[in-house]
Amino acid sequence: MEDLRESMYRAIELYGLLDSRTIYISEQLDKLVVKEQKKYERKPN
Repeated sequence: MEDLRESMYRAIELYGLLDSRTIYISEQLDKLVVKEQKKYERKPN
């Protein structure tokens, strides 16, 4: 996840916030974050 985050920061610096390459990397990072968060989701008793 850290590698993807660094890649996103580099893309922001190179291409800007609204470039499709930056957005694609951001979406991939979002998916990974959601997947990790689901590991800690509370289960109903």
